[in-house]
Amino acid sequence: LLSLYPLHGAVVAQWRMLADERVGSMCVGLSGARVVLRYAQAFIEPLTMDECCAVLCHEVAHVIGGHIWMRPDQYPSQAALLIASEVTANEYVTLPLPGRPIVLTDYPQLPSDEDVMTRYQRLAGDDASEDRPSIDNHDWNDLRRNETIARTVLGTSIASALGSLSDAEKAT
Repeated sequence: LLSLYPLHGAVVAQWRMLADERVGSMCVGLSGARVVLRYAQAFIEPLTMDECCAVLCHEVAHVIGGHIWMRPDQYPSQAALLIASEVTANEYVTLPLPGRPIVLTDYPQLPSDEDVMTRYQRLAGDDASEDRPSIDNHDWNDLRRNETIARTVLGTSIASALGSLSDAEKAT
């Protein structure tokens, strides 16, 4: 992960991994003042290493893109929100994602390089529908319940990851 996606790898390296079958797949959360990545062993075991790295990139993209702060109850079209957040999280993941992921090529009406809100607005007006689930568990309620702490911890995590990449570049 670090060699292919240095920023994503540096971010994930700071997270605490926690097996939790209740999440069904993966979910970014908070435990005290620490970011945790909860995962279901049954979800992880059949994945190839490339698929596992792809899902980790997907998780980091949700965090960096701010998707975790979007409250579903504030969006009339749940399908449009799902599609917009999944397409945006998956857009630059070049490794194979498991299952049938929701990707940009599935939605030719969406241009590349757009943020999740712009995509949501495009899709919500089209009566979007999607029968595929997301790759991961979008239950980010514990982050939203402790939003000030979560934003601080996640921001520090990302800043630290960026700093470690800068330090590595200076050494070469």
